[in-house]
Parts: sequence; C-alpha cells; structure tokens
Amino acid sequence: TETREEEERQAREAQRLNRVKMLKEQGIADPQYLKHHISKDDKKNAKLSEAVNRYISKWQEIKEKNIGLLFYGSVGRGKTFYAGCIANSLIEQGTPVIMTNVPALITAMSKDFEKDKSSILKRISYVDLLVLDDLGVERNTAYGYEKLQEIIDTRYRSGKPLIVTTNLPPKELKEPEDIRYKRVYDRILEMCHPIHVEGESRREAKARDMREEAKNILNI
Repeated sequence: TETREEEERQAREAQRLNRVKMLKEQGIADPQYLKHHISKDDKKNAKLSEAVNRYISKWQEIKEKNIGLLFYGSVGRGKTFYAGCIANSLIEQGTPVIMTNVPALITAMSKDFEKDKSSILKRISYVDLLVLDDLGVERNTAYGYEKLQEIIDTRYRSGKPLIVTTNLPPKELKEPEDIRYKRVYDRILEMCHPIHVEGESRREAKARDMREEAKNILNI
C-alpha cells in the first residue's frame, strides 16, 4: 500500500511539473523573465515584498475581484522583477499566465495580421493573468497606439487581472502628451492599483558588485 501511495504521489508530482513546464513555455515570452523568482527577492523594500507575496498567496480572491497592479518608477528599480515574481509563482501553482513586453506583443500581432492577431487577442482574453512589461515604449506611432488599444480593450472586457510595468510617471498616465492615449491609460488605471517601485537602482547595484568582484579576482 505504501509503495502504491508513493508511486501515485510521484505520478502526481510529475504531472504537476509537466504542466508547469508547459505553462512556462506557452506563457513566458522572454527567457529572462524566468529568472525573476520570489526566492531571489532581497526584501530591501519590505512593504513591496509583502504586497507581492500577499498578491500571490491570495490569488483566488485577487482573481475573483479582478485586482490588477501597475508597477511604475524609474529604470532599474525592480518593476519587471516583481511582476515576474508574481507570474512565475502563479505558474508554479498551475495558473495560466502570459508575461510579455508590449513591443514584442505588438510585433507578434503584425506577423500574419488576421490569423496571429485573432489568436493573440483570444489568448489575452482567456488567460488567468496577463503581465505587460514596458508600457510606453511603443508610443508615437499610430500603429502602436491602435494595437495597444486593442490589447487593453480585450483584457478590459475579459474581466480578469492585468499587471503592467512602466517608466511613465503618474502625471503622464493621467494627462498624456498624446491625447489618444488617455482612454487606454484611463482603462489601465481603472483595472490596476498603482504601486511606486523606488529605491536604489538594482542595475547600478549589480554593476557595482561586479566591479568589486573583478577587483578582488584580478587584485587591482
């Protein structure tokens, strides 16, 4: 009996791992996003770390109430890292997630216009969580605006959570220089609770640590 129970447990674990692998292959557009994991959080921003952990642990309630997040702040502060922590943690729990950056998604929609566009919008609508990285870098083209509007409108109608990261300040989101974006940003602000990600640039800190390691190894 114990042997059978152990075999069944191993079979369930293998199924879980296969599902997680499939979800990552289908949902994570850039392999770099796979590196963002809650176990690597240095917790220098304790309140933010706690909020991210609670978002993950309370996912079912979050999903039912359609609560999204908008991580905003300067470059290198950890916006993408925390969004990736949520995406990867939920995938490991068996939740379908798509995480991609906005320019890549817009490019994918234009490859074989009707076929790819329809397929991508369908996935955007049905996936449990959509994470859009780097909102704002697609701006200043009519095509980019049109596709972004389709993406956000599709997600809005789905009634499911959205997470967005952006370098744009709140003022630019509320009063964009290009008035066309006001409707899109208004919908994002309606769906997503804004969180300011601040503190020391993680990129600068990483570069500084690397320089120190180089000095020690090379004795210079």
